[in-house]
Amino acid sequence: LEAFRAESASYQPVARAVQELLDEGRLSTEAHQTIHGFLGAEGEALLAAATDGDIEASSRLIRELLDRHGTGRLLFRNTRAAVRGFPERQLHAYPLPCPAEYLELPLGEHAELYPEVSFQSLQEVPDAQNRWWSFDPRVEWLIDTLKMLKKFKVLVI
Repeated sequence: LEAFRAESASYQPVARAVQELLDEGRLSTEAHQTIHGFLGAEGEALLAAATDGDIEASSRLIRELLDRHGTGRLLFRNTRAAVRGFPERQLHAYPLPCPAEYLELPLGEHAELYPEVSFQSLQEVPDAQNRWWSFDPRVEWLIDTLKMLKKFKVLVI
């Protein structure tokens, strides 16, 4: 826990610098130094352009920081709302049949949400033929969908 807290604290200056970029205001000296410290000479041209008010350069700097340090390691609250240009989220539901193997599962915590976990936990000796992904229609649907969208970036959670 202490290591996590120490690591999180070390990223706070980066988060503040990114917030300044998102706010489209003049970058503080601290933000400028922080960004330069993380991106080095590679980021100098972008940093100079962002300091002069270039919104595209600011966006590129944000992407560079996120690419190098990962969205899982840096937490930016409400980024989707703060960064313009994101389309509104839309639900695209794809009803799939429930496999017979799931119909007999005992009810438990999250059993309806994660039936594969309940199914696998009840298997005394898991074997290749008795794995949830061999019969769950969501797996085949996901594979087919990813093949169809192979030219696009897709986030699977």
